[in-house]
Amino acid sequence: MADVNYKVNLDGVPFHIVSVGHGITGHIKMHVHSITSYEIHYIESGEGILRLRSGEHGLKKGTFYLTGPGVAHEQITVSREPMEELVLYYTVPLSCRAQPQREDWMECLLDQRFWIEDDAGEVSDILRGIIRETERRPAGFQAMIPHLAGQLFITLGRMYRAGQPEQGEVYMPCSDEGKYLQIERMFLDDPVHITIHGLAEALGLSVRQVQRLMKSHYGITFRQMQMDNKLELACRLLEDTHDSVEKIAEKTGFSAADYFGYCFKKKYGMSPGKFRKEAGQRPWITEE
Repeated sequence: MADVNYKVNLDGVPFHIVSVGHGITGHIKMHVHSITSYEIHYIESGEGILRLRSGEHGLKKGTFYLTGPGVAHEQITVSREPMEELVLYYTVPLSCRAQPQREDWMECLLDQRFWIEDDAGEVSDILRGIIRETERRPAGFQAMIPHLAGQLFITLGRMYRAGQPEQGEVYMPCSDEGKYLQIERMFLDDPVHITIHGLAEALGLSVRQVQRLMKSHYGITFRQMQMDNKLELACRLLEDTHDSVEKIAEKTGFSAADYFGYCFKKKYGMSPGKFRKEAGQRPWITEE
């Protein structure tokens, strides 16, 4: 993924493309985007699983999917051929929702938080064009990328309008756009050892500013987000390894297995052992 900074205004709505890329992807751990963030994926080869808290979806060549605010998701490769995909991460300030009524396609685009389908060829063609312009930087690329991005968002809005859009939750907007992409990456990389001081240093902010940013964009504190990410990691280890509960507690940064069990049950309503039993043994579980 390459970090970029391209903006396009459609029907009075400012879209900000923050990152684009293509290539081989492996296991992407369970995570949630910020309240203004959306990520679109197009699978070019390989097979996998998109895991949500509400269920699972198969991924294969030609699958397109969107994940928006509040949608916890995880991507897993299940074939010998690793998945190759096109990805674009963009943001939309939620303050725009207070503006007058817009065209139907735009309302559908803004409201959609999750979408998946197996035939979105037009979307993939535009995505390839954006990525090609970003990588090669031919003459006029800075004007061409926003033009292609406009085509992409209009195409997505039309596609969602033809289906059944899922209404998103309404949040209060916040400023300092772009910082949360780095927050998500750092929590994905190491949810166990991340500290608020380390995060503040990486973002170039004070600890107090990070606390405000976390609360305004995610609606939770740093400690709550770290706990959520540690428990999500614990879920994956319970499902995908044969480690003992005690070992998983240690790997996820809990000082004692009893406290780990208490926190796990508080979040998921069952003990780690029961969770593992109900999840069953997945076909991608490997022996340690």
